[in-house]
Amino acid sequence: MKKFILVIAILIMVPGLAGNQDALAQPPQSRSTNAKVAESPWETPTGLALLMAQRIEDAKRKASALIDIASAQAEAGDHQQALTTLNSALNVAGKIEDANNKVFLLCNIASVQIDAGHKELAQESVKRAVKIALERTNSKNIEMLLGRIVPVVIKAGDLQQAKDLIQQIPSPNHKVNALAQFASAQAKLGETEKAMATLKNCLEVVKTIEKTSHKLIALNQVALAQIAAGDENGAAATLKQSMELIQQTEDANKKLVLLRDMALTLAEAGKVKQALDVIQQIDEGNRAFITGEIASIQAKAGSKKQALVTFMQALELARRLEKSSNDASLQSLIASFLLEVGDKDQALIALKQAFESAK
Repeated sequence: MKKFILVIAILIMVPGLAGNQDALAQPPQSRSTNAKVAESPWETPTGLALLMAQRIEDAKRKASALIDIASAQAEAGDHQQALTTLNSALNVAGKIEDANNKVFLLCNIASVQIDAGHKELAQESVKRAVKIALERTNSKNIEMLLGRIVPVVIKAGDLQQAKDLIQQIPSPNHKVNALAQFASAQAKLGETEKAMATLKNCLEVVKTIEKTSHKLIALNQVALAQIAAGDENGAAATLKQSMELIQQTEDANKKLVLLRDMALTLAEAGKVKQALDVIQQIDEGNRAFITGEIASIQAKAGSKKQALVTFMQALELARRLEKSSNDASLQSLIASFLLEVGDKDQALIALKQAFESAK
């Protein structure tokens, strides 16, 4: 199932391949039409993604796949089609009894509704999510759910509601994440002094986090917000603190995850050289994949020439590994990067290879 979902995710992750949206969440027109789609699915990647999504029996996974497809459509500028897909996702989500899953899905739907230019619809989705979080979950889950709701409220531009909700989050882990995003939003509005005050509060909350892995995640979030607020020195100090904690981690798997998080944090902050230096102590297989992720971050940021150089490093590492070129995960990574830099023809070839490997 993981590989099946992986191929769906790659199919819908880039809007450039979503050119023909006619297949979206509409009743089949005829047997001949369905047969044609089945015979030539690669002519309409979004249509294929939708067909694959409809095969998913689990409601949560099905709704998530539809939301991802809608996100790609919104990014491609096809907002009306994205809303139609989101309505399908809402229908599926409405059948889910688990309050936690429903809240997360409603938040994801609201986020894409904002991307599609419909904040009023997003506000309704968020309103439903808050109601469910406060009425149908236990106290332990509320903080987690509010931690997911707050970023969507911030994205919608309602900082006062976000501030009110943050006050209701008792857990330092979730509160730091919310406060860091709140600070970034303040910085984007030009409220630098307020952002710095929020970040100072963030660092105080971080001190109360006991578990190392949680503290590292929090520090990375704060560092990104510090960079957004223009506090390069503060970010450098925060990242240094993170690295010191990582080096103290003895479990190899945990250390791998922490180093990846650190590298991607640095890459998102534009510190690519430092990001690549961080992962030098990781085995080649994982280093190849993470290097590819860094390249994709560069491409998304518009640095496509530099991204290509980084991605060639990832490919060189991957090709040293036996049979890696036929692995679905690697082919999907190649496809996602090629799509980022605009090489759709080669991306389709990689997608087909990923699809075959996933069988």
